[in-house]
Formats: sequence, C-alpha cells, structure tokens
Amino acid sequence: MKLGLGILALFMLVTVFDSNLQAVGVSPAYFFAQNVPLGVDQDTGIDISVDNNTDYDRIFTINTIKPIIPGDESLQGFGMLPDSSWFYVEKNSLNIVSHKVGKSRVHIKIPNEEKYHNQHWAVSCLVQEGGETFMKAGAATIYFVETEAKADPGDRPYGPLGLAPSLLVLKEAEAKKEKPSITIYNNSGVDAVYKIRVLLPDTSKKGLKLNYTTGFSWFADKDWVKPTETEVKIEKGGSKKFQLEIKIPEGTSIAAAGNGLEAAIFVESDARQKGFVRLQIIRN
Repeated sequence: MKLGLGILALFMLVTVFDSNLQAVGVSPAYFFAQNVPLGVDQDTGIDISVDNNTDYDRIFTINTIKPIIPGDESLQGFGMLPDSSWFYVEKNSLNIVSHKVGKSRVHIKIPNEEKYHNQHWAVSCLVQEGGETFMKAGAATIYFVETEAKADPGDRPYGPLGLAPSLLVLKEAEAKKEKPSITIYNNSGVDAVYKIRVLLPDTSKKGLKLNYTTGFSWFADKDWVKPTETEVKIEKGGSKKFQLEIKIPEGTSIAAAGNGLEAAIFVESDARQKGFVRLQIIRN
C-alpha cells in the first residue's frame, strides 16, 4: 500500500563544535508519514541526507532516540513510538567524503496487530559525528508516524487514550446530512473525564505545527464542525462514542482547497493524555 506522505523538508544546520567550527546539514528535519500500513516493511522513499561541507572526510552515525516533540499544542496528540526498531534507516553509519552528501533510506515496520491501527507516534533521529573527536557535531530530527485508520479495530487501540477511527473522510454531500462518530477508549486504568474540541493550528505563528494532509487545506473556521459533546466521562476499561455536526457554509468551494478541507478533533483527559482525529471533507 502506498504511503500518503506529507513531507515538509527543512534543511537543518547545526554548529559543529570542533577545531574548525564547521556546520553539518541534515534533511529532512521533519516529516509526517500518514496511512502507514501494519505488517509491512515500508520503504518510505525518503532519505536522511547528511551534508559534509568541510574540506575533510567525516563519519556520521544515525540512531533513533526518544522523540523531541516541539511545544505547539497541535503536536501534543503524538505519543512516543513504542519500539524504536520500528523506524530504522538502511545505513546507521555514513562515511562521507569532503563536500559530498551521504544518504540513508528510511523504513517503517509496524507489527500487524489490531491495536496499532489509529496511532499517532513520533520518533527522533540523532545524526552525530563519529570517530575520535573531542567535540562531536550533532543534529536531532523529528518524524511523525500515523498508522492506518480503522473505525472498528479488532482490539482496543494501543495507549492509555485510544481513538477510532483516527481519520474520518466524508464527501461534501455526506457531510451535509451525516453525523460521523468517533469512539474514545479509556485504557488508563482509572475513571477519566475527556474534553473534546476542534483544533486548527495557528499558522500565523512560527515553529513546527501539525501539518494538514498533502493536497488539503485547513478549515477556514473551526465553527464549521462541532462535537455533539464537549466533555464525557468514561469508566476505566470503557469506551464511548460522540458525533460531529458539520456545517460548511453554502458557497464554500471544496475544489479551491485542492483535494478538500481538513480539521483536527482534539481529545484530552483530565490526566492530560491527548490524542486527535483528522476530519477530511472531499469533493463529491
């Protein structure tokens, strides 16, 4: 199955603390991999590129580490990838000659277990200069993994807060007459209260934010979609559905938005466990 990758590549420059005070360039600094299938060793088609812009050969290592998630609220629905080995590169060591670029292909391999549908995870890669140097150059990236959505998974979604499906797609005509539902799963081990709201990232502010799916645009107004409940209480081990009311103003052109419009439905527990669902409205 082909990945729907929304890639925002940023060429990251980090100062090298060595005697020559050179810099290392690493790209992409971040990307969002959506619709990642389970049980497949998925070649993402993306290379981590490391630019050796010095006058001497250098060795760099690439290792997955605990994610360093930026502070924007739109990214707080991502959790840590449960097993760093599920995100790997073909070459963990790059020997790069002077003024050349080394590359290593990224793979994602999520186990084929029902509980891993509807997941939003993050992982970082540390690109670091190897060899015998007193001070090593290093750059940390951040990558986001969104697994295939499934409305009725065969097992409760992984994590203390589960949501299903993680992606809702409706045609414009369907959105006018249907109230799609989302299920919240309380896997936390204690009773919990969940707050539900619509989130549209503030694109006027600088910094990394949740990226809309490639070919889509964010809703112009979060009031175009409203949850039928803004707060629900769920006993430990329980689950509950809520619905969405979608009212896109007459005359709004879905076609002008490309493939369609998108919003994020954000859910947060009283224990600050967070998750989100992507809502997409596409052309008829």
